[in-house]
Amino acid sequence: MEERKPLIPVKELAKWYALFIISLFISALGVAITKKGELGVSPISSVANVMSLKFTALSLGNWLIIWNKLVRKPLEKLLVK
Repeated sequence: MEERKPLIPVKELAKWYALFIISLFISALGVAITKKGELGVSPISSVANVMSLKFTALSLGNWLIIWNKLVRKPLEKLLVK
């Protein structure tokens, strides 16, 4: 059997992942600065923001995941039909 070559070179893929992780940190820093600066949150994040203030066991990020994936998306599908 002949050896298969990867579609993307490993060095290039590692560079993409590194850039992706750096971008995530920069994005998270922007959200944290905006929230700490009391500049507000977007309307789509407002429910998760209130829940994170009321129920402090979960962070804003956890509430965003719960709200977006478990509540908002299925609710949209129900209402759009």
